[in-house]
Amino acid sequence: MDQALKTQLEAMESRLQLRLDGVETRLVEHTSAMESRLTERTDGKLEAMESRIDGKLEAMESRIDGKLEAMESRIDGKLEAMESRLREHTETVETRLLSEFWKWAQTSDIRSRQHGGSISSIDERLAVVEERISNLERRRA
Repeated sequence: MDQALKTQLEAMESRLQLRLDGVETRLVEHTSAMESRLTERTDGKLEAMESRIDGKLEAMESRIDGKLEAMESRIDGKLEAMESRLREHTETVETRLLSEFWKWAQTSDIRSRQHGGSISSIDERLAVVEERISNLERRRA
């Protein structure tokens, strides 16, 4: 190869390399600029979307809280009513039970008094019989 041709080719190669370096630099700068713009746009949209989601979540939470409070108050009301009915029923049962026990106690008391008189007369008769037996046993001995 000829020296002049070789020099020309080397010059062309160096110019081509400079151009490629310039294109690469511009491409990197352009890519960085596009990336930053894309990031800004994406971040803005993500933040907007996040704030909308947060707002909707807060609204849902407040509605759920309201419904829970309403349910709790209804349950409390029903429990209080049930407790009141149970208390009344218990008092009614206690009253009936005490009334029946009182009736039984009165009749039992009357019977025990009647039997008390009979038992005391039987005790007197038994004492007399025991005394007679004792006397008979003493006479034999």
